[in-house]
Amino acid sequence: MRGRPGGGGQVRVIVNLDPPPAQEGWVGVPLGALGLTADAPFVVRDLLSEERQVWHGEWINVRLDPA
Repeated sequence: MRGRPGGGGQVRVIVNLDPPPAQEGWVGVPLGALGLTADAPFVVRDLLSEERQVWHGEWINVRLDPA
């Protein structure tokens, strides 16, 4: 995980190394390391599609579909 100097924006990379089929799994987000509490929603942004989502909790189900 990498952030800006002085705090703020964190980057977390999730990659599908088997691209023909879609892949799905759970991603653990270290909320404490990000200064978030378990009940605090946070916004994530897909850097390829620019799509934004609001995530909640430490474990998030992520689906990567190359189609």
